[in-house]
Amino acid sequence: MKKILLFTLVLLIFNASAQTFVSTNPENRKVILEEFTGIHCGACPGGHFQSQTLYDANPGNLFVINIHTGSLAEPSPGEPDYRIDPTGSTLLWATVPGASGIGFPAGTINRHEFGATPVPQQGSGTFAYSQGDWPSIVPQILSQNSPVNVGIQSHADASNTLTVDIEIYYTGSQTVTTNKLNVAVVQNNILEDPMVQAAGSSNSFYYDPSNGTYTQQHMLRHLMTGQWGEEINTISQGTFIQKQYTWVLPPDINGIPLDPTNLEIIAFVSENSTEVLSGNSKLVSAAGWIAPSWNCTGGACIDPATGNGLYGSEQQCINSCNITPTWNCKGGLDGVSGQGDCFDPGNGTGNYLDQATCEQTCIQRSYVCTGAGISCVDPGDESGSFPTLVGCQFSCGVDESWECVNGYCEDPGNGNGAYPNLTACVNNSGCSAPTGIQNIDFINVSIFPNPVSDKLIINGQYSEVNIYDLYG
Repeated sequence: MKKILLFTLVLLIFNASAQTFVSTNPENRKVILEEFTGIHCGACPGGHFQSQTLYDANPGNLFVINIHTGSLAEPSPGEPDYRIDPTGSTLLWATVPGASGIGFPAGTINRHEFGATPVPQQGSGTFAYSQGDWPSIVPQILSQNSPVNVGIQSHADASNTLTVDIEIYYTGSQTVTTNKLNVAVVQNNILEDPMVQAAGSSNSFYYDPSNGTYTQQHMLRHLMTGQWGEEINTISQGTFIQKQYTWVLPPDINGIPLDPTNLEIIAFVSENSTEVLSGNSKLVSAAGWIAPSWNCTGGACIDPATGNGLYGSEQQCINSCNITPTWNCKGGLDGVSGQGDCFDPGNGTGNYLDQATCEQTCIQRSYVCTGAGISCVDPGDESGSFPTLVGCQFSCGVDESWECVNGYCEDPGNGNGAYPNLTACVNNSGCSAPTGIQNIDFINVSIFPNPVSDKLIINGQYSEVNIYDLYG
């Protein structure tokens, strides 16, 4: 009996110490206002004013996520691009299923439909409301009991890694069996100088008449848990859950610098992709973060990771330095090669000094049959149906043939080479046999019988054999 009591005591102590920053007391629901907006929307500064008014009136209970998407958010040449499409676009149209249009500004309040009054923009079954409706429906959410509390801690460190810790505590029960946890990263204080936002001067919160600037706030930058969140399978009353997420911060998103000192985490729990139960927010602590900076070093723009580089943005460095062209693989079928593409990163830090070397290293050979008995060609982008030339030729009925190309014997893949086999090419053309792995498609081995039924014999000098059927 003493052992049982001791075990129970230890378990209770563990539970108490595990809950570090989430409240375990029942609370009312908090509001997540997702506002759809755009720089070419003349009415949107009014939406920004409305959401900021509600935010200021409900400190700690209402949180705003501004999502720039749609045609009114599409920038003209030289204008900032605040979108994170297709994520933003998907979020927008999920709120108006089956609708053909939506007027900006529009917003969802906890992704909930509030009955007959007020009516969503696109009618019953949708969730986007006009800005004039927000003040009347926000109190409806704030007056309801929440079955779940959310706590957040977050920081950005010297390695430009954002770490977010989430704690969830269920204070009540639900009729559903699973929930979704959503973790959004928003950025505040994005200055437009000069102002780009259409009709921005109408918003006295964000417009500064002394210098003609407009400051965008609450702008969605990233969803750490994906488009619709991470599933939570245990949601019974008294359940405590801890989660941690990390994100290596890029210097910018679509050219908009990502500043950890102005980042905010908004986390919320929903029943599914709709019906947000409650949430919370936390400003990111950037005490250990080192601002990116760049120096021109050996024909490349390098961040010294000390915060004291000569240039405050990589583009400034690129514009000012004589950058040496370099090349990188894009990352393709095998995780290294690039689905046919080698690209110049533009900052001199690529792994290859010329495109040809990059392609030889990165792009796996593949072959496609252009027609029965006609030819087998390498499309150059790893998209061919056959991983080897011999497999393609056998399937397509193209004869082996060889010719001398740049001092080496190669099979053109169309049966029109000057020599019927590799030996004849080497002996009669003065060319060498292929030596690099990139241009070896036939080697001096004998393989029989062909076709094979139950036993295949391979004679010759080789270190490894990969066997494919005719379809790869």
